[in-house]
Amino acid sequence: MTKLLTPAQVSELTGFKETTLANWRSQGKQLPYCKIGHSVRYRASDVEEWIRKNKPKKVYK
Repeated sequence: MTKLLTPAQVSELTGFKETTLANWRSQGKQLPYCKIGHSVRYRASDVEEWIRKNKPKKVYK
């Protein structure tokens, strides 16, 4: 079974605020999600893939 994450958990993993995640959902952007009843959940594998694809290419100091 696929592990599902809450918006709070995704926020902690990505560093984006929950409000940003909510805005992305309403705009149909970025991370795929699913709704179970009234609850929003993200598949852990989708979040991991998104992080891998969107990691910074260069770190500025």
